[in-house]
Amino acid sequence: MPALSVSLAVPVAFLLARRLGLARAGVVVALTLALHPWSVAWSRTVTVPYALCLALGALAPLSLLYTVRHRTIPALVATSLLLGLGAHFSPLALLPAVAAAGFWLTARPRPSLRDTALLALPAAVVVTPPLLGALGVRSVTNHHAAAEYFTHLPARLHAFARATLGGASGEATLRHFTAARTPPAVEALFALGVVVVFALALTSPVDASPRADLSRWLRWHLPVALIGTPLLLAPARTWNLPAVDAERYLFTLVAPLALALGLLAESPSRGRRLAVALSLALFTAQTVRGANDLLRGGGRDRGAWLLSDGGAYRGWRTPREREALPVLIRREVDRIRGRERAVVVVSDYAFHPQHFVDATGGGARVIDVAKFPLPERPGWLHVFVRWSPGLFAEGYAPREWLDRDRALGALMRRDDFTGLHRERVFVQPDGSPLCELWVARRRAVATR
Repeated sequence: MPALSVSLAVPVAFLLARRLGLARAGVVVALTLALHPWSVAWSRTVTVPYALCLALGALAPLSLLYTVRHRTIPALVATSLLLGLGAHFSPLALLPAVAAAGFWLTARPRPSLRDTALLALPAAVVVTPPLLGALGVRSVTNHHAAAEYFTHLPARLHAFARATLGGASGEATLRHFTAARTPPAVEALFALGVVVVFALALTSPVDASPRADLSRWLRWHLPVALIGTPLLLAPARTWNLPAVDAERYLFTLVAPLALALGLLAESPSRGRRLAVALSLALFTAQTVRGANDLLRGGGRDRGAWLLSDGGAYRGWRTPREREALPVLIRREVDRIRGRERAVVVVSDYAFHPQHFVDATGGGARVIDVAKFPLPERPGWLHVFVRWSPGLFAEGYAPREWLDRDRALGALMRRDDFTGLHRERVFVQPDGSPLCELWVARRRAVATR
């Protein structure tokens, strides 16, 4: 579904923009959705559904611009549904709806009460169930005291600025998914380019043309995205995005960036069009660089923290076989166990997909001992999945993730297991360490 949503959004964005008389903008928005590293990476993982939010975040504004000029009932209802549907995938997807409210209420000529109701009510109906669910979850899981929001504020603002600008340029996605590393000066240059693109878009002239409508939209969308992202994250997440994997939330910035580039493409200024060309070239180069690293490279997991040179999350490391690691593990487990029942023991959320790969097997059960105790299975074969020595970089943080892997090593060496041996080692395409399978049998009578 994430890949399908972005794939469909590419032609639909082009067609919507062309209906508005913004054909060049449509091409650029479509190319940004197709080429941007965030779009490519997150549309190819089912870890989170945020690629659907990106698709809606780009399409809903274009639909709204059409609706402002053609206030037909189908256009009003379709736009309303596009604005509200994203709430089922993330509360952050409501930010374009907030911007749309301001844009609609300040439109000229003023919208009628009927048109406003047709735009608001379908979205409200769609949004209400997930919104009530989110409020219910927050009431029992809120551990973030408001007093903590401002602790070490300068460092937090630094992390937030670096994360958001890196997310828009694609650098944050490369840092998270791959071992590719960019010199700080080059990363700062990319960030400056993002600032320039948004500044040029926000200073575009305002008149009565569709291009002016897009310019006015961005003056609502961008501030709402920049301010609203940390505000919506704060009750349940660390608002300043200090972890490298927090770039998954930055669809909130990629969508307005695509529209900003589309606006600049409609400008008669060669300088603005050059900025578009350079941006698309950057996205393409970043995506190719990331794909090359995943297919041919390796490297260590450097940790979770953005300001401590974290990145290259082990969950995205690619085996030399260039197949999904959980599938390879499942295949090895089936070979090892034959017709026996077995337990696959992991101790890291990075192995969460193993639950789904093994769901139809019947003969192997996956247990994450970081979450649940290992059940008593006397006589059963146990396959322990551990990260290889050398996968974690020196000074890795957070330390508790290392401790979980070490605790798994201690567990498999307990006295109630016998015949422990290493059965298989997986490496990355360049030979860098990845993970290992260790096999032991639970004693028929447990001895503790």
